[in-house]
Amino acid sequence: AASTVAIERMRGVRSELARHGVTFTVERGDYSYESGQAALAALTPKRRPAFSAVVAASDMMALGAMDRARYALRLRVPKDLAFFGFDGIRAARGDGYRLTTVRQPIRAMSEAAAALLLNRMSDAGHPAERRVFPGELVIGSSSRVVGPRGP
Repeated sequence: AASTVAIERMRGVRSELARHGVTFTVERGDYSYESGQAALAALTPKRRPAFSAVVAASDMMALGAMDRARYALRLRVPKDLAFFGFDGIRAARGDGYRLTTVRQPIRAMSEAAAALLLNRMSDAGHPAERRVFPGELVIGSSSRVVGPRGP
């Protein structure tokens, strides 16, 4: 079963792509580097992709897919295939990747989770809460900006 985070990420991506008339295919994974490689392999069995971008549910999946694209398919990133991820992990910022990602406010999220847990432990009747934290788009070199006249 997909997590709430995965469902919300997918809902947001689908909504924005549909709003811009972009068609897409979903290949499921488990947030790991290996599942990113496997997902891209399933989408491109022995040929160049018929799509121009990969939006991965996590940075680790994006890195796995990107490595498969570069090393198994010999594609140039982002010229042949662009990549986007979610999380903003340190490895994705390295020179080998410079992944375009949505960085999450991990510290604020962790502090809020700890405070909610402590509240619940001190008062079992404390109502459940839902908090939403804004992400930050970090543009890296794994993507390209496309305007009305193309890249």
